[in-house]
Amino acid sequence: VVCTAEVCGDGVDNDCDGRADENCIGDRAWRDSDRDGLQDAGEVGVAGATFLLRTFAGSLVGVAVSDATGAYWFSSIPPGNYYVEVVAPVGLTPTRLDAGPDDLDSDVDFESMSTAPFSFSGAALPTIDVGFIPTADS
Repeated sequence: VVCTAEVCGDGVDNDCDGRADENCIGDRAWRDSDRDGLQDAGEVGVAGATFLLRTFAGSLVGVAVSDATGAYWFSSIPPGNYYVEVVAPVGLTPTRLDAGPDDLDSDVDFESMSTAPFSFSGAALPTIDVGFIPTADS
């Protein structure tokens, strides 16, 4: 095993410190085809969603853009208090908020275009995700 810098989202302990994906915040943007607010099998990722990680005070910490699978990550994030703001791709808006289990539901409010504030301990937090529906359906 060759130790390298931590790679967010791969579930591997890349830096050989006994923890996988530490100091990473992120998850996935997806197309909520059935508009239920939950990630279901077969719902495709949404590329081009912009995520802004901010402190409680609103200071910008980082910017990430979702890839072709909808994945996005902020890496090397220190413990602290944050929220994530989203800029949706043209023609899309977030789906229902908190429709089910946190690892499956959308975490972005369509009015504020952001998550609720959260405290981050430095452990992996791979559940900040957002489902999108066409703007006309909101």
